[in-house]
Amino acid sequence: MLKGMKILKWMFLPYLVLLLANAIFNMPVFCAVNPQAYVNRTYGFSINPPSGWSVDESGAFGSVVIFYGPIMPETGSRVNILISAGTTNLTLEQFVSAGKSQLASLLTDYHLVSEDGRNIGGLDGYELVITWTYMPVANVSNTHAVNVKQKQVLFVEKGRAYILTFTASPTNYEDYLPAFEESLQTFKLLGEEPPWLFIGFLIGGIIVIGIICSAATLHVIQGKRIKVQQQKIEREMLDVLKLHKSIKIEDLAKRLETKEADIELAVVRLRKNGVTINFNRETREVIYEKQE
Repeated sequence: MLKGMKILKWMFLPYLVLLLANAIFNMPVFCAVNPQAYVNRTYGFSINPPSGWSVDESGAFGSVVIFYGPIMPETGSRVNILISAGTTNLTLEQFVSAGKSQLASLLTDYHLVSEDGRNIGGLDGYELVITWTYMPVANVSNTHAVNVKQKQVLFVEKGRAYILTFTASPTNYEDYLPAFEESLQTFKLLGEEPPWLFIGFLIGGIIVIGIICSAATLHVIQGKRIKVQQQKIEREMLDVLKLHKSIKIEDLAKRLETKEADIELAVVRLRKNGVTINFNRETREVIYEKQE
């Protein structure tokens, strides 16, 4: 069980990152890689990131490095590439198999779009392309479900595992994929033994951490825009409920042209603000008691 949780933690990292970054700048969608390679001797690799993308070595979410790209017009969030690394006693095949099992059981609306072997500069790896829905914790402010599409390329070499995760919204994925692929082709191992202090850490779990962390980055990056959307849902929901004592959540969602999950989150936020409103899960009704 411990081994499984470690695999889960590692694979989810990039997905949280997509939801949590917050910086705005303009750049072309398609861009050549930076001629100057990013070199990390601690983890024993180098890579040329897309030109103009910012570099984050803060170690956020347990990452080695995150490259942040341009704002995606549809979401107001930033596309990114996250690199995770760790040691493992698994083969590449075992590493991938364990990670896929965790992803399928824990991600909401998970779908494996494609998978295949990859070879980058003579280094054998494996590629996963998935889509899923990031569902933030209900009691966290500015919560909003986010659809993501991601490509992970995994390498296991001499007991060391590397995962490169590209994350974007489904509608913007193809626009930014060429930048990731061009950068991926420059990935190299330095051939020296990195002085890692976490031997045995994660045993393949980096795959899952990468996925969740990249997705969470999208969530925070949308910040103000999400808050405005939430306030709009709350206002319109109350307008409807003032005319009805109760209403089925599916009917309310259709009227507001939003998801039922967003309605449930709005109920939680309104209750915290003192509004007498409730959601009956048995009858699937949103109930509002008008205050005298």
